[in-house]
Amino acid sequence: MLNNLQSYTLKSFSDYSGPVDKFCQKNIIFGYNGCGKSSLAKGLVEQYGRLDNSRLFNREYVKNNLLIEDNDSKIQGVRAVFGEQQVSNAQQIKEIKDQLKDEKVYQTNIDASESKIRLLIDSKYDQKKGSLSINRKQRNIDIKRVIDLYQADIATAKKIQADENILIEYKGDKSLEKELLSIESIVIENIIFSDKDKLIVDDAASFLAQKFTDILIPSSIIVKWLNDGVNIHQKENQCQFCGGSIELDEIKQRVELYNSSEKQRATLAFLKAIETLNDWIEKIEKFNSKLVFLDKVLSTEKIETLITSLNNMVNKVNQVIEKFELKLQNIDDLVQINKEEIILIFNSAEQNYNEVITEIRNRKHELNTLINKQSVLVRGAIGLAIVQDKGIQMMLKQLEADKDEYNQVKKNNEATKQKIIDLETKSSNFSDFPKLVNTILENNEINLRLNLLTDKDKSYYWIGHSVTNEALSIEDISEGEKNLLALLFFFYELYEDEKQENLKQSIELIVLDDPISSLDDANRFFVIELVKQLLKESDPQVFVLTHVWNDFCQLTYGLPKNNSGIKVVEYYEVYKDIEAKSNLRVVNSAVKPYKKLFKEVYQLSRKIFLMN
Repeated sequence: MLNNLQSYTLKSFSDYSGPVDKFCQKNIIFGYNGCGKSSLAKGLVEQYGRLDNSRLFNREYVKNNLLIEDNDSKIQGVRAVFGEQQVSNAQQIKEIKDQLKDEKVYQTNIDASESKIRLLIDSKYDQKKGSLSINRKQRNIDIKRVIDLYQADIATAKKIQADENILIEYKGDKSLEKELLSIESIVIENIIFSDKDKLIVDDAASFLAQKFTDILIPSSIIVKWLNDGVNIHQKENQCQFCGGSIELDEIKQRVELYNSSEKQRATLAFLKAIETLNDWIEKIEKFNSKLVFLDKVLSTEKIETLITSLNNMVNKVNQVIEKFELKLQNIDDLVQINKEEIILIFNSAEQNYNEVITEIRNRKHELNTLINKQSVLVRGAIGLAIVQDKGIQMMLKQLEADKDEYNQVKKNNEATKQKIIDLETKSSNFSDFPKLVNTILENNEINLRLNLLTDKDKSYYWIGHSVTNEALSIEDISEGEKNLLALLFFFYELYEDEKQENLKQSIELIVLDDPISSLDDANRFFVIELVKQLLKESDPQVFVLTHVWNDFCQLTYGLPKNNSGIKVVEYYEVYKDIEAKSNLRVVNSAVKPYKKLFKEVYQLSRKIFLMN
């Protein structure tokens, strides 16, 4: 228990010790504003020393234990924070939130910079690409990745052309692609004489130097007609041509004789060889006609040589055909032919064909290689144009700096958000506090309601209108209502139980500095009764200070004067002496408010009189 103050100095208190009589268990102190009342309240708690066992309600308590602020649209009403630690946390959170930077602004600037750089890069691409089919770098990849890909293009191109001054001059065109397409569109006749055709010619040539027995054999056309006739009359007894009777077996024997005749076989071989060689000549002529379109593949001299060579072959083949025709006209005459010469013709044609096809294949391969190299070189030229552009490089450096700053902002924001989370998780949940407050507010016909909202493991109180349930702003809550809420929380923390019946045993000293200050008239009576209830508690030592004499009188009314001969209540006045120093004196609480007022007026007039 605190008996008195010892050498206390604060503001108007100067080395004060007192009062002479010891403080009682319950103490009610009156003092006009400016006489040191609030300083006395602080001094009582300070000199008591045991802060964990003492409680002080004053303006600082209201400031430190109640925070009312506008909230976002997710909550209907204003947000209320109770408790010194919670208020401190909430204020820190508000200050910390101010440190958060808008990441979207940085991202928007970075996106805009990347778009500008990409436009410049694409302009270099358009200047160098020309008509080549070279794809742009993907738009959905980071600009740094784009630059890295162009750097790789430069490295690849320099394997072909190491001189950057030459490389950067490359531009794309489709001349090589057009040439390749032109060559691929030319269809070259295959003039290789097949083995089957060689056998046909060789078979006919074997009959040229042969003599045949003098058998009367019709011409090959008639023999063919007879063979067809036999097939037609297989199941007929009457001639289908003249309608007469027919001896089919006799006709068959004669036709078989004709067919087995060497003379007939030779005739057929000559006809087939002549047809085969004429077909081959036709292919050579078509082949020759295509050579003029291969001027990008073969030299003019080579084309002329090939045409001359193939024309000579045609002439020689025509001579062979003439010999076959001559033999047909005079089947019994001997005709000489050089088979080796014919073989040389065929081999020469095959050699010429393969030579042309090889040249075409080589040129197509060369063109594809050049096209691929050209694409590589043009890509390298595009890359060089980009990396050597000072404007692009300056923008890239600035972009990297902006990204570093953005990453630092994100890192700082993450750390800040974590601090906010840490502070929010430290918030206490006084879940039963709204029940007490709302009952009191309702009983005193105060149209406010305190609600508890839990959001993601965090609890908030919000204040709404108890009747209309309309959203409130900070301006809708008066100072008196704020002080009442703070005072109710102060009393709430004094008790151990939800029903507010049992004071915490650890509390030994309670100091209330102007608890009724700034209250609305409707709430004064309730608060006075609440304080008087506390004064009637037996255990803690209580000090109640007020600057209103009427409140002082109401607080003292009905309180017990003593308990078993021990004085438990004392009434004091804090005042300033003639030296303007604060002091304490015992006062009579029975003085009526109007009498007290007139007494003060009289004392003030005496001071003015003495001064004059």
